[in-house]
Amino acid sequence: MEMEITLPEEVPVMTLPGTALFPQALMPLHIFEPRYREMLRDVLSSNRLFAVAGLDIVRAAEPGAFEPPHRVATVGIVRACQKNENGTSNLLLQGLCRVEILAIAHDVPYRRIRVRALSSQAGASAAENEVLRAELARLISVKLRLAAAGGKEMADFLRTVDDPEIFSDIAAFSICEDAGVKHPRRPPAAGIAPAQGVGGHRPPEALAQGAGPAAGRPDQPQLKRPALQPLAAAAGHQR
Repeated sequence: MEMEITLPEEVPVMTLPGTALFPQALMPLHIFEPRYREMLRDVLSSNRLFAVAGLDIVRAAEPGAFEPPHRVATVGIVRACQKNENGTSNLLLQGLCRVEILAIAHDVPYRRIRVRALSSQAGASAAENEVLRAELARLISVKLRLAAAGGKEMADFLRTVDDPEIFSDIAAFSICEDAGVKHPRRPPAAGIAPAQGVGGHRPPEALAQGAGPAAGRPDQPQLKRPALQPLAAAAGHQR
């Protein structure tokens, strides 16, 4: 069963070091910081959406920088959440779509960002991509056969994924161990501007093929919420 979800112009975000969430991938998170506990309460009472951005370690070394994020993040939906007696929570976040961070709206009580949805573009023809996919699938199978327990299950699962974009996202998220490689390379920029420094921006691209605009929100893309299935899961993160 699929549900269409409207991507807001502004979403909460967690900025995590060495982390890159991909669309479709599952990421377990342990929430314990007060700011993120408050964020989670608000998220669960609304649309269950928030973004995960990787920490830009280069800009983090600049004077006065506070958790500068990479310019590309991924918005996800909370699939499951368990609150513990001590006030912490364990949750499972599934990636929905990549976004460009246009501005940091504010950091108190937790960070919220203004975003623009990013759509993927095929780098070759359908026939060429099919050949590349077959070779990638073969290499992944070899790597996973040599990996620890669970590799065969992931290889078997990837063979069932028909959509080339989903296949690429799950494969990269699961197999690539270097978070720096996972972050898209963007042109050099002076940094992400605060909200008051951002003018108008282009309407985001529609991410769901054939999805029309949301009622009363013609500039907002609609995301297709995938049915829950055993997709790639990252090692748990604590925050």
